[in-house]
Amino acid sequence: GGARFGIDVSSAGLAAERRTADDVADIGKVLSGAEEMLREGQHQLLADANFAFHRAVAQATRNPFYVRTLEMLPNFIGRNQLDLVVSSQNSSEAHLWRIHREHVAIFEAIEAADGPRARSEMQRHILAARDVVLNRQSLLETVELDARNT
Repeated sequence: GGARFGIDVSSAGLAAERRTADDVADIGKVLSGAEEMLREGQHQLLADANFAFHRAVAQATRNPFYVRTLEMLPNFIGRNQLDLVVSSQNSSEAHLWRIHREHVAIFEAIEAADGPRARSEMQRHILAARDVVLNRQSLLETVELDARNT
C-alpha cells in the first residue's frame, strides 16, 4: 500500500491548496451521506462512501493523475482492504464513526485551505486504517493457530 499511501497524503495537501467551492461542496456531500448511513446503520454502503470521499479529495487536486491513480489502485484502503475494514460483521460502530471523524478532520483542513494540516490528518487516517487491517490479520492468524493446536 506504499504507493497509495503517498498519493492520498499528497492529494490531501494539493486539494487544500487548489480546491474550488464546488469541490468543497462535493466532499461535504459525500460526508453527510456517510453520516446518514452511519446513523441508519447501513454499514454495507460505507465502503463505497469511503472510496467516494478519497476520490472527491483527489478530484479537488485539479490534477487528473490523482483521480486516475486512485481508480487504478483502490486496493490499499479502497476495495478489498477497505471492505475488510468497514464490513459490518467485523467493525464496531465506534470504529466506523472514528473513520468518519477522521474524514471530517481531513475535510475541514481542505476547506480551510491548510495544506500541511490536510496532509497530516490524511497521514494519521491512513496509518490508523492500516493498523486496523494489520491487527485484524494478526488476530486472524492467532485464531487459526489456536484452532490448529486444539
